[in-house]
Amino acid sequence: METAVSWLMLMREFLAALAALLAVVGISTWRAAFLGKRRIELAEETLSLFYQARDAISAMRGPAAWGSETDNISRFTNDSDERYHWRQTVTPLLRRYQARSELFGRLQATKYQFMSRFGLDEAKPFDDMRSTVNGLLTNATLLVDFADFNDDETNRLRREMTASIWDQGQRDQIRPEVDRIVAAIELICRPIIASEGWFLRKRRRFGEWWTEPVGSGRREPKPGE
Repeated sequence: METAVSWLMLMREFLAALAALLAVVGISTWRAAFLGKRRIELAEETLSLFYQARDAISAMRGPAAWGSETDNISRFTNDSDERYHWRQTVTPLLRRYQARSELFGRLQATKYQFMSRFGLDEAKPFDDMRSTVNGLLTNATLLVDFADFNDDETNRLRREMTASIWDQGQRDQIRPEVDRIVAAIELICRPIIASEGWFLRKRRRFGEWWTEPVGSGRREPKPGE
């Protein structure tokens, strides 16, 4: 009788320990899946924002302007004809930027989440994209500020700044730079999405295996399913 009681007590302790172990495994699995899901979602959102930013910059730099983009451009009292001409010239780009400023704000806000999740060094594409956009806006402003200067050096700078703010087709230098920035963030985000997506699928299948009734006949998915 005492032997049976001892065995029952031993079995109860064993089952309690097993239940605690399964609880720890379950919590660990849930936590890993939750954190993995958040990392994947952040990587996907970041890629989407960079793709949108690339399209936004392309739209901003389109050389053709709509009539609404050049309407109601103020001419200040100290504006010369040249200064007013350049104000009219760059206003479409500035207005296009303003229409997309929320997108660029979201991109920079995401940078800090990205840094906290993936590390400081991985945030360089964010800085490069911001620098590119700021360069466009700065050059547009300088074209107005330097309008009344007509020396050789200013004229050279004017040509360079004009070439940067408007798409130059096959000779363009800004578009390849933006493509390089997008490619850099792809190198960071795509492996995260791919590898952790695989990891989460394995975690989910492992959890289903624990709860699957014995003899259910469920087959193991083939690789790639």
